[in-house]
Amino acid sequence: MYHQLPSSHTEAEHAALLPTRLLDLGPNSRTLRHKGLRLITTRPGDRGHYMTLSHRWGTEHQLKLTKATLDDRERIIRFQGLPKTYQDAVKVTLSLGYRYLWIDALCIIQDDHEDWLQEAAKMALVYRNSSCTISAHAAHGDDDGFLYANNHMWPGSSRERLNVSVLVTASHLSHRGWVFQERILSRRLLHFTSGGLFLEDASGIINSCGSTPEIYDPSKDNKLNLEDANQNLCEWYRLVEKFTTCQLTVDTDRLPALLGLARYYEEQNDDGQYLWGLWSRSIHQGLLWINVDESPKKLLQGYDAASGPAPTWTWAHLLGRIRYPDHVSSCEPCCEVIDFNAATWSARLSRGESPSLVVQFKTVDLENAKVIHKPKSFMGVEFCHLLYYKRRAWVSLDDERNHDVVFPQLTLAFVSHNHFQSTFSYDDLQLTEHTWVYYFLLLRPSKLNAPAKYQRIGLGAFECTPYHEHNNRELRLGESNCVVWDEADWRIISLC
Repeated sequence: MYHQLPSSHTEAEHAALLPTRLLDLGPNSRTLRHKGLRLITTRPGDRGHYMTLSHRWGTEHQLKLTKATLDDRERIIRFQGLPKTYQDAVKVTLSLGYRYLWIDALCIIQDDHEDWLQEAAKMALVYRNSSCTISAHAAHGDDDGFLYANNHMWPGSSRERLNVSVLVTASHLSHRGWVFQERILSRRLLHFTSGGLFLEDASGIINSCGSTPEIYDPSKDNKLNLEDANQNLCEWYRLVEKFTTCQLTVDTDRLPALLGLARYYEEQNDDGQYLWGLWSRSIHQGLLWINVDESPKKLLQGYDAASGPAPTWTWAHLLGRIRYPDHVSSCEPCCEVIDFNAATWSARLSRGESPSLVVQFKTVDLENAKVIHKPKSFMGVEFCHLLYYKRRAWVSLDDERNHDVVFPQLTLAFVSHNHFQSTFSYDDLQLTEHTWVYYFLLLRPSKLNAPAKYQRIGLGAFECTPYHEHNNRELRLGESNCVVWDEADWRIISLC
């Protein structure tokens, strides 16, 4: 296992591309006390070493970079004027031999929307290229600081084997939406907690005494093994499930807070275009999200004052937790992406546009369709309603409704299907049972009254009555496949 405290000396030959802006702390603490620190703007292609800070801003944003303060920050920033958490981060950075530090509040122009979007898209590089990320778990806000006597575990202490899951993974900091990708993307982290100091890298976590505090499995934590994700796209959707349990001060940061991770993933894979939280090549899996938050649902409103709601087909359309059904990785496509607006995600975000997704589905149109409130656990998730159309289907509505609902117009659009088989004995015969599950979107015509434009309102699933075979001879016990699927017609639909 490789664990070594980071220092500028150990990485002398591994200079990384530098972020757009950095805090220059000077060569040492003496210079810092006399001359302060300052904000610098790097040149494209500049390389070097720097550290990053992962922190909670708190309720008072006392010090941040704005268009009005940019010139002043480039001249001097007094150390004594920094919030306590920033001061502690500066001390740690200098003590490890580094001169440069990246703090989001001081390295991104907070009141410049274009700059904010550009830098948000670079988050993957900022944290992947950082020599180490300082995670300030012990500070509830920037005024608190995180360097104090009780957050170190000394050899021989009875607290040596404190639970990392409590001190790190379950901390308030780790439940912040922006911090989610910061921890995943960082190559190395120093966790300053109320119960100890921990160093984390790809191989695990070690405490300040040099012992492993507990058996640590990164795959069960927010610390995703990115190489595994590169080989299995469904790891992305597992990440999304975890991310939606995190909190954001600004609701409209729901997609931007994951954009850095998406950009990194896009560079490492050939999984098509990033479609507002989903991927084009796995759209038949990505669309299968279900809203499982028990609290009242709140539709995520536009990304700026001029925009409407986020597109209904993405999980980011709603606030709260989402889940994917079990076995989503083995789902086969029943649909195909035909077109997606060509403009980049960040460009559309800056203009407040809500894109449409053009997909070819097999569809069925229903009139006065009634869904009955009847919760049912199916494929590892809870479907809250029941729909009858030629056969029973379990349905989950995106906007919480704890009662029966009648839809004047409803379209079922098939997304993907799963095939399961199992072998068992019946009357001295060895039988193989085949079962299909067909997933479909519940759609209704867009309120814009535009032709072929539809909004997603939920997800449903038909479980087809199984058939059995013996020595490749079919013994039908009910229908062999999904009648609704067989009678559906192909159609091109624009989801908005």
